[in-house]
Amino acid sequence: MKITKVALASILCAILTLSLSATAFADLADTDIRYDFCNKNLDKNYCFCAFDGNMCEKLGISQTSAENYVLNRYYFWLDKQRSIAKNSCEKQEGFWNNEGDKCVFCDGKTYLFGKKCQSKEEICGDNELAQYNAKEKKCYCSDGSTFHKGACLKSDGLLNDLKASVSSPQAQPLLWAILGAVFLGTFLVLRNRSNQ
Repeated sequence: MKITKVALASILCAILTLSLSATAFADLADTDIRYDFCNKNLDKNYCFCAFDGNMCEKLGISQTSAENYVLNRYYFWLDKQRSIAKNSCEKQEGFWNNEGDKCVFCDGKTYLFGKKCQSKEEICGDNELAQYNAKEKKCYCSDGSTFHKGACLKSDGLLNDLKASVSSPQAQPLLWAILGAVFLGTFLVLRNRSNQ
């Protein structure tokens, strides 16, 4: 099979584009103020003055003033780069690690849940039937049963669903409040009837 020059050029352009887009936000922690910022985003004379003491007379400022100016502009630029990198990272299903100033991706065995990579078991529990849908960011049961708090519940009608929801610790106070209200209501009705 013969590869034409146009096809080869297209393939090389695609590889170059992918590698540049992947490294555009890979790691801001290694940013060098002289190389990444001064040579591209600011008049180099200010950097010469700030870091080397050269060109200060031509600019009419002191080395300290130039250093403050360069650092202020650099931190503003770095914040902007960080915001761009964070948005790009999140669009590609990663999460931004502020401590390391870099994008982190989960491997194929873990999923982004909250702000960290977790296994299916950490998210959905140890149930064999429980599965995790990364796109919808929720757990489900592979046999079609209802997923509830780490368990796959077979639904045999409303009564079993009610039992499952009532048996949860969060529902206990509500259940006691309802039973208390029913008891009080029954007591008041019976008392009213006996007084008549």
